[in-house]
Amino acid sequence: MVRCDAGRFHSGAFEVIDGGGAVTSGWAGARGVASAPGASSARSSAAEGTSSAAERAYRDLRDAILEGEFAAGEMLGESGLADRLGMSRTPVRAALVRLQDEQWVTIYPKRGALVKGLSERDIAEVADARYVLEAAAVQRATPGMIERLVPRLEESLQAQAHALAAQDLRVFIDATTGFHRMFVEVGGNDVLLEMSDRLADRRRYMLFRQGERLIERREGMLAEHRELIDALREQDVVRFAEALRGHLRDTHDAAVDPVTFVP
Repeated sequence: MVRCDAGRFHSGAFEVIDGGGAVTSGWAGARGVASAPGASSARSSAAEGTSSAAERAYRDLRDAILEGEFAAGEMLGESGLADRLGMSRTPVRAALVRLQDEQWVTIYPKRGALVKGLSERDIAEVADARYVLEAAAVQRATPGMIERLVPRLEESLQAQAHALAAQDLRVFIDATTGFHRMFVEVGGNDVLLEMSDRLADRRRYMLFRQGERLIERREGMLAEHRELIDALREQDVVRFAEALRGHLRDTHDAAVDPVTFVP
């Protein structure tokens, strides 16, 4: 039976006495519903588990899209994805909603999620935006900041060369993404860096989309990155901007219009 303090069941302390006479204390909520010992922590653990599974599903599915495992135009079913990930459909559904918010998929009720990818126009616009962000940030950097950046770029270029020699596309893409991020970082403008980071997933998609082409033109890629470093070593931001424009144009086969930077 249940015994409540001061004869109030709607809110207050209570004792539960089982058939063997054992007493368990607790607290009755405002509506008179008493939670069993440990019930709250169990609910919390279950919620955390669902959230963790949804995050894992999101990262796995996002990476599969960005790396080309799921091609644009492919329809993904919740049941198949749940089997692939070894989890229930609930976290998979949450992950798909998140990916739809990021415009990587379109969800069709009772049918699945259609992978969207990036159009040719999207790719051209991302390349153009990267050019503006990276070139503008370098122009705003002081000579001392650029001088300190060059050794870091040299180190990254070596890592890129090793990855390409080993034909490790994933390691190369991580290295070259970090290489280009440093151009924005050196400007010291956190807003520009935030804007650049928002393009990170699209940059990865664009590079993985090329696949073996990156390996095939590895000498050209490294030479173009070398030219970018040399331009910065000479503190020649105009030369850097022009080299960057050509590099992005050749890498993504996209028109990148020149920008005139005002001193």
